[in-house]
Amino acid sequence: MLESLKHWLDSPLSWAIVGFTVGIIFGVNTISVWIVTIGLIGFLGYLAAHGQASNRNEGWLFASWATFILGWITGFVIYGINYVVV
Repeated sequence: MLESLKHWLDSPLSWAIVGFTVGIIFGVNTISVWIVTIGLIGFLGYLAAHGQASNRNEGWLFASWATFILGWITGFVIYGINYVVV
């Protein structure tokens, strides 16, 4: 179970989903920025706790923060489009 959770946390897709969810729910406001900041600090903590990266997972680990930010940006763009259209 712990190994599957670690594999899920190593995946950029999981971080993108979380970022997208924050962006689509909150848009761009103070709460959203604080959540993203906490998420990025949490990611750094996860990297520190993860330890030495191997060749197998190094790219996925370091792509995760970028997909988190891109997911958030995509979410708040969709939030903004939906706000303007509706």
